[in-house]
Amino acid sequence: EHNVLILGDQEGDFDCITSSLIQILVDPYFRTTTGFQVLLQKEWLAMGFPFATRCGFVHHQVNNCILKYDILLLF
Repeated sequence: EHNVLILGDQEGDFDCITSSLIQILVDPYFRTTTGFQVLLQKEWLAMGFPFATRCGFVHHQVNNCILKYDILLLF
């Protein structure tokens, strides 16, 4: 077993993605339904990922453009 340190920006969106993808690729447990649920709880919910504003539920307007985040759909 090896430890990996991921350093990113303050919002941590890409930290969750990177960490989750690595764990899915390396450990077959996280490819199961139960493992994926554990991964979401461990890497996304515990780290305070703002699902309401990042998963398309809330639209943000920046410079007259409406932004919609669907990061979780990568999985």
